[in-house]
This record gives sequence, structure tokens and C-alpha cells, in this order.
Amino acid sequence: MCYRAQQMGALLGILSTNYATAVEVNTPASPPDMERGAAAPTETSKLMTHTKVFKDGNVHLRLAAVFMGIWMLGLGLVYAFGESLRLNCLTAMYRMYLAFFGAFIIALETRGPFNYLLRTWRVYEFARFLTLVWGRGIFYLYVGSLCFQVWDLPGVLLGSATCLIGLCMIVYGRSATVKLQYMQGQFTTEKDLRRAFDAFDVNRSAALEPAELAALCREMGALLTRAELETALLMLDRNANGKIEFDEFAAWWQGFQGGARTATGV
Repeated sequence: MCYRAQQMGALLGILSTNYATAVEVNTPASPPDMERGAAAPTETSKLMTHTKVFKDGNVHLRLAAVFMGIWMLGLGLVYAFGESLRLNCLTAMYRMYLAFFGAFIIALETRGPFNYLLRTWRVYEFARFLTLVWGRGIFYLYVGSLCFQVWDLPGVLLGSATCLIGLCMIVYGRSATVKLQYMQGQFTTEKDLRRAFDAFDVNRSAALEPAELAALCREMGALLTRAELETALLMLDRNANGKIEFDEFAAWWQGFQGGARTATGV
């Protein structure tokens, strides 16, 4: 019995030592001191594991939109070719519109040469609502409704799927916008804004990574879900590089201060 008691005592000692070590390692640091520009909470480092997902925005919705765009492009071209063989010029032209919208959706939801062309052609300047997630959702509702004019099974399925994606984007976009608006009101001067930005720029890259943006939102009381954070990143990231520079952050805040509510996605 004495020997077993000694074994149990040794085992409990090992477990208590391991527990103390684990607590010491996993205990989060105190909140950042913005006055001194201290580093953001260690919770930010945990969020860094999701950075790759956050950089591409709401991955599932965007992939679904790209798939719908490819489907729409192919279907429009096939229908246009068939109508042109029957010399139905007006109908063929309408089908080409579907193909054009499909290609346009692919360009909207992909980061790379297509997105660069949209910026070069100043599409976002003349159609600013397309830079906002909920704005693209409304656009997809419109395009989806056009697909119902092709009253066959592929057209109805395509229109239904496109409208569903549009509705999801509107819901996510509006939810993230409301929480970002709350956070906007927490800053009274641009100096406060700069101080907060620098405090949460953990890697000192002069830009907020998606995980750093998440930590800033949490500190300001805007508890964004993962999907809402992805949507918020899309709204703030005007140059589509996956990060939030201070100029983008300041432009968003100044839009709120000056009453230009379109800058916040409203």
C-alpha cells in the first residue's frame, strides 16, 4: 500500500507539473496598451492559422459564384450558337448577355489578372457597389432573375443557384456591416485610429493581416464570426491584396465621420 501510495503521489506530481506548464504556455497576454503601441493579444497568433482562408474572403461563396459564372458562360455560348444557327438574332444576342455576365462574375470573384483588368477599366469606380459584398449579392440576384427567361431545366437551376448565392452574400454583407459600424464609432480622432492600427499590426508590416483585423475587431467589441470577418475583409480591402493598409482603414473611418455611408457598405 505504501508503494502504491508513493506511485500515485509521483503520478500526481507529474500531472500537476504538466498542467502548470500548460497553463503558463496557454495563458493569454493582457490586452494591448494602445498608448504604448504594445503588441496585440496572443490570441491573435492563434487566429493566424486561418489567415490563408481569410485572405480569399468567404471562400465557399466565392467558389460557388465562380462555378456559377463558368456554368453561365458555357450555357450562354451554347444557347447563342444554337439560336444563331436558327437565325434568331435577337435571342442569340440575349444569350450572349448571359455569357458576358458569366465571364464578368468570374472576373469579380477571382484575384489575379481578371480582377486587375476590372480595376484598369475603372469598373469599380463607376460601379462602386461591386466592391461591397452585399452589392455583388444584389447584382447576382438581378443576373439570376435573367436566367429564368431561359425557361428550361438548366436555365431554371442556374437562375435559382445564382439568386441563392446573391441572397447569402447580402446576408453576410449586411451582418458584417452593422458590426463594423459599431466599431467605427469607437474612434474619435484619426490619431486614435492610427494608435489602434499600430497596436494590432503585430508583424509591423504597415498593414493588418486578416487575423490582426479579427483581433482589433474583438478588442473594439465587434465580435465577428468567421464568415463575417471574411466579408469585412472584402469590404475594407479596396486593392484586393488580402491586407488592410492604413489608408484603406482611414478611408473607411473618414467615410463614417463625414457621413459618406457608402464607404462602410451601407
